[in-house]
Amino acid sequence: MNTIERYIAKVVFSSFAALALIILGLDLLFSFLSELGDTRNQYQFIDAMMFMLMTTPRRLYEYLPLLAMIGALVGIGRLANNSELVILRAAGMSTYRIVYAVMKAAFFLMLIGFLLGQLVVPVSEEYAQTNKAIKMADGKVQLSGKKRGFWHKENTEFVHFSLVEPSGRLHGVTRYRFDDSKQLTSIEYSKRAEYQENQWILFNTEKTEFVENKTKTEQIDEQIWEVSLQPALLSVIVLKPDYLAMTDLYSLSSYLEEQGLDASAFQLSFWRKVYQPLAIGALVLIGISFVFGPLRSVAMGTRLFYGIITGLSFKYLQDFMGPAASVFGIEAWLAALLPTVLCAFLGWFMLKRAG
Repeated sequence: MNTIERYIAKVVFSSFAALALIILGLDLLFSFLSELGDTRNQYQFIDAMMFMLMTTPRRLYEYLPLLAMIGALVGIGRLANNSELVILRAAGMSTYRIVYAVMKAAFFLMLIGFLLGQLVVPVSEEYAQTNKAIKMADGKVQLSGKKRGFWHKENTEFVHFSLVEPSGRLHGVTRYRFDDSKQLTSIEYSKRAEYQENQWILFNTEKTEFVENKTKTEQIDEQIWEVSLQPALLSVIVLKPDYLAMTDLYSLSSYLEEQGLDASAFQLSFWRKVYQPLAIGALVLIGISFVFGPLRSVAMGTRLFYGIITGLSFKYLQDFMGPAASVFGIEAWLAALLPTVLCAFLGWFMLKRAG
């Protein structure tokens, strides 16, 4: 990277950093004020601050494509406003070489996004969500049927966990068993479950069996729970698909398909993460084409407005493709790729028209 390319990268990175501080700062402020409404039991002010801190990587990951595009839009726009683009082109630097210099800078943002999504966000988000749930419960685990908790299905058994700790311990495990004719045969509620010596152990279980027109109830202090669910999969049950690592998404998708369950949401999230570097590149290309085209001489506020509108449109299109893929039978990889391809084509088309 020569001196001119380093200078262009410096301008783009400084714009990106300034925008990240502003947008993330506002998001954290309003989210923290909202989070204070959840303070109760053991979940207090300090815990809310810790929750915001641990969810910051996830927020940055979500905003990264938008920030990359606006950073390129504002950074190259600054060069245009200062007539530096005119000087660069007069010195023999072509438009496509400028684009190439910005794309090399965008590569580092792609790398940051990959590391955040694969290594940082799954760990920090799991800790934040489970720690909050445990402290809000204040040791009083709720029974299944409440809004909080997580569901899991294996063969003819449906299981509800009220709380899942990062260590893998389960609290409030309710198991609903059905026979081949889909009739409920028994309900078991265990206060907790622990994974010991490659098997699950249920503690303090109350079992209710439905026999003909009668019920039979018994108390079991400790029993082995034969289930293929592994502790490594618990994090993917706790977290939303968009917060999981690609390896976890792939593993869970395979597991759900083996159980005959719908894995489309996890497959879509997997492919979105795979294509995120391409999405960043496509949005950066649009940002550059705006400056060389219709937004070359406008004020900074106007550029920000169009950048935010474009970034939000891309996000809404991604969100729309999820349900559309299910309704129209579109493959997950194609549904995740279409918004990126559309943005890349739009950016290339506007850049070509600008010359």
